[in-house]
Formats: sequence, C-alpha cells, structure tokens
Amino acid sequence: MKKLTFILLLGFITSHFALAQFNQGNAYLSGMTRANLGFQFQQSYSDLEFGLHTEAGYFIQNRWSVGGSILGDFCISLSGLESEVDFLIGPNTRYYLARAEGPQMYLFGFAGYGFEQLASEGYTFHHALGIMAGPGINFFVTERLAIDARATYFFKHLWNPEFGGSHNVHRILFEAGVSIFFSEFRFDIFRSSE
Repeated sequence: MKKLTFILLLGFITSHFALAQFNQGNAYLSGMTRANLGFQFQQSYSDLEFGLHTEAGYFIQNRWSVGGSILGDFCISLSGLESEVDFLIGPNTRYYLARAEGPQMYLFGFAGYGFEQLASEGYTFHHALGIMAGPGINFFVTERLAIDARATYFFKHLWNPEFGGSHNVHRILFEAGVSIFFSEFRFDIFRSSE
C-alpha cells in the first residue's frame, strides 16, 4: 500500500511539470528493473540475473522516440562457475502503436557497447556488444506517469582481446518499471527554420 501511495504521490507532483503525450517535441524518462533465469547453451550452465535499465527518449515524430539507455546487470551462476557484472550504454528507440485510450503498446529497440567482468580467475574482462528488441506496454497511473512492462529478446556478443576467444549469449528479458512523460521539451537542433 505504501508503494502505491508513493507512486500516486509522485504522479501528482510530476503532473504539474509534464504531459503524457507521444507527440513530436515531448520526452520521457524511464527506469526499469528485471530478474530472469537464463541459460547459456554454448557453456551449458544456467544463471540468475538481476538488472537495472535507465532510459530517456525524445519524440522526433508523433509516436516515435529516440534516445539513450544504460544497462547494468549482476549475474549469479546456478552451476557454481562464476558471477559477473555487465554494463552497456547505447541508443534506443520506441514506436508507439496508434491507440485512442487505455494501455499504450510500443515496440522497443536498443543497441549498445560495454563490458562484462567475470569474478572467476582473477576478474576476467570482456568487451560486450548487445542488441535488444521487443514489445512493451504503458499503463498510465496519471496522465503523465505510467507503469512500464516489457518483454525483449537480448543478444550479447562477448570477446576478450587480451586472451582471444568470443561467445554469444541469448536471453528473453521481462522488465517492469516506471516512465514519466514530459511535454514541449524542445531542442533548437530539431526546430525547423521559419
């Protein structure tokens, strides 16, 4: 009950500063969290992953936003092999499907570069390239504050330039979080000359 009260209070406070529209010139800020059970086929072990995903976007056209994301993950092996910390940063995009009212569905895409650090064998370091894509949905608590839920396919390619070798990771991620939408957030570079 305290969490619901906090979300409603946050929505009321931010309602004076933002409008939840998907029109050109608007922006959003989102924070997501996830926990998932994954399996890496090439290494035959399963793991439990916890992650945080922060993103922001600017609507360059009605219903289409581009922005940036930061992903951070902590992964514990259930096979006792190793634990790892991941960090990725890169651009993202959302395209909202046309709906007059109710929950708003969107398609999400992300591509990023970062690193993975394994806690076994003296903290082995890998470069990482990640790609995410999938559908999401916003459930609006107020006109400006939304509960965000998303299911994405996540592909990650890892390589170690020092020791050589590489491998791929495939996961299905289920994320949940909160998004705040701001209206009339304009940059001069996006304004047309009149």
